[in-house]
Amino acid sequence: MCFDKYNYEKDPIVTIEYPISSESNIIVTNAVNLKSQQDFRVNIGCTNTFSKLNLHLEGEAVFPSGKYSYLNQYYNADKISFNGNLNISYKISPNFGIFTSFSYQEYKTRLLMSQKPANNWSIGLAGSFLKNRLSLNVLVSDILKGANYNNLVNRYGCVKSGTYGTNDLRGIMVNISYSIYSKDLKVKTKRENSDIIQRIN
Repeated sequence: MCFDKYNYEKDPIVTIEYPISSESNIIVTNAVNLKSQQDFRVNIGCTNTFSKLNLHLEGEAVFPSGKYSYLNQYYNADKISFNGNLNISYKISPNFGIFTSFSYQEYKTRLLMSQKPANNWSIGLAGSFLKNRLSLNVLVSDILKGANYNNLVNRYGCVKSGTYGTNDLRGIMVNISYSIYSKDLKVKTKRENSDIIQRIN
């Protein structure tokens, strides 16, 4: 499976930061229009099943185009970036299986913004037991501690700003649920005003 996508935005609105005067260190924010922003994306994906094993792979190439001013020079935001996602699941039994997923985002730019690479690798299992009354889901997320999607930098004028921390999305989630009743409940109701309605009719 392969498909392309083209986006064009005229006069995109961006939020910038700048000093209130050339002698001041006080920074204010404002919204401005840039000339244009566009990108061309190529996506490729495939899915295959081998007995109990299921594989799904996706890849994307992004070709951006834009221009911004920083420190009295114009820069092109046109760095090509690649993203990918891999999902693997294996059904051990009809009611129990394990899965893993890995997503990768390369260094990318979009007008004033640039973002460092990030990734997220997760492993989990899911199953149902006792005639589907008991369900169990376990997920271990961000095993490589690479899901730092907040590592952003914005450049415009004479100001460089952004978020430079690292997210720690590592964790283990366990979800267990048990259904006490396995049959649908039959509920019989009676309208209190049925006699009044009958007399009106």
